Amino acid sequence: RRVHGGKQKKMKKVVILGGGCAGYTVATKLNGKADVTIVERNGAYHHNIASLRAVTDESYRWKQFIPYPTNQKFNVQVAEVVDIDGQSVSFKNGEKLSYDVLVLATGGKNSFPGKIEHYSSAAEAIKKYDEVGAAVKEAQSILIVGGGPVGVELAGEIKGFNPTKEVTIVHSQDRLCSNSQPPLLPEFSVAVEEKLKAIGVKLLLGEKIVMERLPNGWEAGKKEYKTQKGTSVSADLVFSCLGPNVQQDGFIKVNEFLQVEGQKNIFALGDIVNTNETKSFYLASNF
Repeated sequence: RRVHGGKQKKMKKVVILGGGCAGYTVATKLNGKADVTIVERNGAYHHNIASLRAVTDESYRWKQFIPYPTNQKFNVQVAEVVDIDGQSVSFKNGEKLSYDVLVLATGGKNSFPGKIEHYSSAAEAIKKYDEVGAAVKEAQSILIVGGGPVGVELAGEIKGFNPTKEVTIVHSQDRLCSNSQPPLLPEFSVAVEEKLKAIGVKLLLGEKIVMERLPNGWEAGKKEYKTQKGTSVSADLVFSCLGPNVQQDGFIKVNEFLQVEGQKNIFALGDIVNTNETKSFYLASNF
């Protein structure tokens, strides 16, 4: 409660679903100004800005998982939400939490190892990075399907730590990072392509490998892959870096105030909304 003119004013209850970049930023901005609770189903904050480095650099794996602080004025509740109505959210364990304002900040779906969808503890998550790291060490030829920012960064990390390994990116567009919103300048793509070629990464642009999304984001085992143009690529390990599927995953429609369409007290932000912009943690945290 806050004191105004000698009277106590009850603070609004704000529930934030998701304790990632977007949700945590909102909580810190409202710290002390509202009764804030972050609801997060994972056991630690995943700072995934450079999480792809954890594939090859063992020393970085623990660094990307950060315990939620206990010295803030907002609460963090580890729980899984199963239902939302106009006044409360319901958890898997049967409990409910009421709100005056609800913020949806659950983050977008993307393939591991760029993001990790669910883990009960940092130790459980790190075990998955240990597994993929071991697969990279074993493989001599590595295929990355998708030449967006994740595929490009992953190729650079693998080749940078393992110069003798054969790394190939297959990308359906004529230039790398071509699907970013808003679009990146062609000069940027050219510069990225030149740097990757300089360290020995092979590029197959304008070619597409039709494949199912890999449940874990990667798959080990010697296999021959063919593009729609008939080009064959042999690999011991493949990564699916196709990015979010808009048709499959969908985005939440919001207005210019980030209110969910048709809702006055429910807001959404981050990767899950339909705003046509590059969603950057750096830009959001400096707002």
